[in-house]
Amino acid sequence: MGLIFILFFAGVALTVVQSAHRSANAAWRAAGEHLQLHHTPGSMFNAPQLSGTIRGIAIRVEVDNRRQRGGSGPTTVYSADHRAQMTPRVTFRRQHSASFLRQIVGGHDMVVGDPRFDDSIVVDSQDGSAIAAYLTPARRAAILSIFSTWRDVDLNDRGLSVAIPGRVKNAAEIVSTVNRLVDSCRVLAEHESLDAALAHRDDGELHVAAAALHELNADPDPNVVTQILEAETLVASGESVRAVEIINSVTHRLPEDAEVDRWRDLLAPADAATTPPETPPILPALDQQSVIDDLFADSRYGVQIDARFTEAFDGREITWSGEVENSRPYRSDADFGTEPGTKTMVDIGAVGSSRLMSNQVKAVIDLPDGTTLARGDQVTFRGTLLHVDRFTRRFYVRDAVMV
Repeated sequence: MGLIFILFFAGVALTVVQSAHRSANAAWRAAGEHLQLHHTPGSMFNAPQLSGTIRGIAIRVEVDNRRQRGGSGPTTVYSADHRAQMTPRVTFRRQHSASFLRQIVGGHDMVVGDPRFDDSIVVDSQDGSAIAAYLTPARRAAILSIFSTWRDVDLNDRGLSVAIPGRVKNAAEIVSTVNRLVDSCRVLAEHESLDAALAHRDDGELHVAAAALHELNADPDPNVVTQILEAETLVASGESVRAVEIINSVTHRLPEDAEVDRWRDLLAPADAATTPPETPPILPALDQQSVIDDLFADSRYGVQIDARFTEAFDGREITWSGEVENSRPYRSDADFGTEPGTKTMVDIGAVGSSRLMSNQVKAVIDLPDGTTLARGDQVTFRGTLLHVDRFTRRFYVRDAVMV
């Protein structure tokens, strides 16, 4: 009996594992098809892989069971040849509190003269003059973006790789990471045009820099790194609405990206401004006799009158006239609420050509407290239609004022 239970639970566990592998394979296959990379399916003992070339940059995505730092378990590693054509040997690392210890034991950390870059990045190289020439404004921006986007980064003269803890099973995350990796490498290799735009930004010419970045991003396949730089520059120059449009445009290439999500949160008020609420249509004024004829025509009976009022007239503002039949103050009222006011009935017309009492139509209006009217006064009032009593042929009008 015990063996049966063991076999049963082993079968369940195997089914769960196989289902997880099928799900991961499906995500990697979908990402590979979207990115046009070759997909090598995984199995229970081997993880899936993606490999190929995007815009001349060699890409590989795989799972490394030995790489994860600070814990156990697999890591998804994205690798790229950044085509930087760097002749000097160099390794870039993140600055941290113990970085000075590396220098004590013989490591290097070049200072390039950009405070933000120097405070964030260790430049480990023995060829100072060549590296200083290599680190143009565009390349510094790309390197800062790389280290701010990913925690576990290897960037040197031989290539770029980033590691994400765990086996990634989300196609959107794979697509986003590969696209950002590729575009970061494109900036490292093709930096000249971006250098000129960023030089304007460093000189405080934000609008000129934004225009130059916009021209770069007019390419049918713009670089997401330069697009985000454009959005950042626009925000700095006070043009948040345009920045929203750019951030929204990168989502098809970065469908799941933490930096894009942060920008969306930051720009949420400006995003709301880009989609103003629809302006309500301008409706023609409601002629009182036309409304009377519409509602109380011979063709409408009972609930049809209520339905028509709700459809066409409920909540509409009107300006009508008539003869006061009676008027009285109130402290609270079943129709108009508990605040003091003046309840006034006005004869506003009749149905058809007859002037018989049964054909008369009234308006019961809620006027401000202290209003004094007498029977027979001719009045014009403005207010909002509240409801209709089809039995007594009375319109109820709230928030009325004399005009």
